[in-house]
Amino acid sequence: MPQRVFHRLAATLMVTATAVGLSMAALPGTGAVAAPGAVVFDVAYGSNPAQKLDVYPGSQRAPAVILVHGGHWTGGDKAAPSLREVAQSLAADGFAVFNINYRLATSKQDGYPMMTDDIAAAVSWTQANGGEYGADPSDISLLGGSAGGHLVTLAAQLINSEAPGTIRKVVSLSGPMDFVQMEALAGGLARGYDLVYVNTYLGCVLTSCTPAQLQGPSPYYNIERATCPAMMLVHSQRDMIPVVQATRMHDALGAAGCSSTLTVPPGRGHGFEMFEPQHDAITAFLRN
Repeated sequence: MPQRVFHRLAATLMVTATAVGLSMAALPGTGAVAAPGAVVFDVAYGSNPAQKLDVYPGSQRAPAVILVHGGHWTGGDKAAPSLREVAQSLAADGFAVFNINYRLATSKQDGYPMMTDDIAAAVSWTQANGGEYGADPSDISLLGGSAGGHLVTLAAQLINSEAPGTIRKVVSLSGPMDFVQMEALAGGLARGYDLVYVNTYLGCVLTSCTPAQLQGPSPYYNIERATCPAMMLVHSQRDMIPVVQATRMHDALGAAGCSSTLTVPPGRGHGFEMFEPQHDAITAFLRN
């Protein structure tokens, strides 16, 4: 297993909450609890302008779900209508939802470990402030789609390796799990999927990356039996990311004694577009 690098930004960032939106919702430190249904937009969980989240408050001690968008590691936004629909659906089901943005990878800024650092900072913020939005800070799960599915899986592994039990469950919708295999699987990727996105996230070209550069950011190579959260992998049979990424991860989790649920819907489907068809199974997994 490669030596992993994980910077806990939450330990150094000033996480001052700045809410923009409905004034009826509470700010951290007031002692009040935001009313369920009163969405609070653009709360800062870190000092970088990209480190913002929208809160969909729950009732008292509601399970917390941190929602992580996709977008090839180089794009995407929490404000996308499809993401807001997922957040609203989960909030209606009784969860306290924290829909986050994070810093994106560019040609000048590698995605790893920056993005998992941001998720860790959002988790730390939720632990410290989630109770004022009706969340149970001791019951935090992560849910992401596409690149976000990869990020929530990796972040949960890295967070739990430092603080076991912090992340209880993970739901990954179409998340890539093994960058070592991405080049070999390139022919199976959907037309229009450019491996340049992977290169940008990793900060190296797949064909010339070192084993450590490929394995470190790969959830497949970061499985630890003692700290692994329960995982639910949803990956369609004809996904733009080959389904073998999910099946191999599921098998490896099982071999390590970790809890893993694999769902492979027939036909095409990718990322958050699979949330609604799998809604009942996902919410049951997160709740139990």
